[in-house]
Parts: sequence; structure tokens; C-alpha cells
Amino acid sequence: FSSNYFIRMDADNQDDPKHIIRILKFIHEGYDMILTDRKLRKHPMYMIVLNFVYDKLIGILINKKLNTYSSSLACFKIKYLSKKNLRFNDHRYLPIIAINNGVKKIKVFPVMHKKRIYGSTKYGMLKKIMFALPEFLYFFYRMKMGYFKN
Repeated sequence: FSSNYFIRMDADNQDDPKHIIRILKFIHEGYDMILTDRKLRKHPMYMIVLNFVYDKLIGILINKKLNTYSSSLACFKIKYLSKKNLRFNDHRYLPIIAINNGVKKIKVFPVMHKKRIYGSTKYGMLKKIMFALPEFLYFFYRMKMGYFKN
């Protein structure tokens, strides 16, 4: 089995797999990238605020206005993703990589966000504050240097 698309979904059951059916509809409509925008998020307030700041910062840096760049359920046309140079947390930046590689037709649709059922986050407040900015800056530098070009 092969496809021209790649779907990324977190395994903690905060996203409902039924949304994949909507994603398939958008694939048939020719979208290059499909992102879910988590509404009524079941995260601590600091995570919601950090995510809001992140989304606004990304919009400014890449000169593109989307509601979210941090979708936990997302679909990409494979030709816009790098098949090389991905590192530890680069999966978080796949929407930015795809946009940088020329994605044009983008669909963002809202989904209800559920409370985590399984597992626990490895990215609590301390890690987010200490490591998120340096990690992003390193990613952004590599992107600007062409590391993620196909």
C-alpha cells in the first residue's frame, strides 16, 4: 500500500479518529495540507497560552496566517515533506516544513479536543519553558539553511 499523503496523529486519544474521514474528504478535494484546530482544549492554561504565542510567532516568522501550526492530527501531501534530516522533535514542525516547501492549498478545520485518556505528557511546563525556544530556534535555523528541502 502506498499513498501520496501522510497522516500524523498523536497516540494519546485526545484526537478522535473519526476526523480521519473528514481528512479523506479534503484529500479528495485536492488539499496539500490539512490541519485540525483544537477547540476547547483540555490542557492546562499555561499550555494553551504557550500554544497561542507559538502560533502567532510562527505566523509572523513565515508570513502566513493560519489558526494553528501545532495540529496533533494533520495530513500532508508527501511531496512537501522532507525525507531527510528530521530529528528528535521535528515532527512538531511538519506544517512549517510543508509550507516552506511550497504547500499552497491548505485546509484548517476545528475539532473538539478531549482530555488525555492514555499516557502522560513528556513536555510539562518546565521543559516547555527551558527547551521549547532553543529547540525551535535550532529548527528554524536548519530550515532557513535548507535542511528540509526536498
